[in-house]
Amino acid sequence: MTDSSAPKPDLGRFGAWTALVGPPTEWITPQQAMEIERLGYGALWVGASPSTDLSYVESILAQTDTLTVATGIVNIWSLPAEPIADTYPPSRKLLPGRVLLGIGAGHPEHTQTYRSPTTHSLHTSPTSTATGSPQTRRAVAALGDGVLKLAARRSAGAHPYLVTPQHTAHARK
Repeated sequence: MTDSSAPKPDLGRFGAWTALVGPPTEWITPQQAMEIERLGYGALWVGASPSTDLSYVESILAQTDTLTVATGIVNIWSLPAEPIADTYPPSRKLLPGRVLLGIGAGHPEHTQTYRSPTTHSLHTSPTSTATGSPQTRRAVAALGDGVLKLAARRSAGAHPYLVTPQHTAHARK
């Protein structure tokens, strides 16, 4: 069961992008997040398949007032839903509306267990409900038409990555 009554998070007009590379001490700091918010960005997009431990989100949200943190993309093949469920709800309860959980299938070149996301059906995956994230607080990595339709039905929207403006226009239709 998903909660579609909760409003979608406010991502603002502009967002900042960062990747979780290297040791956690080199990831985005709360002070950097405060500066991003001060500069007027509405969201901090954290890329590069973050681990299921989303505790780093807590410190960012605790130091900011309006900034939304969006993960992109927690990989459904390599990360079980249960650890995400253990770390996601505290953020949701403490700071409602400021977390957008990005989930997706990744790319076949990087994941040996990859299967087509439409045949796996992300909407019936344990990840889609066991994460503890309501439907309106989830984004689905989507490039192809089948997954774009799935994202429209089962999440706050699609999270296309490294696509052309033409693809974005197509995805919006």
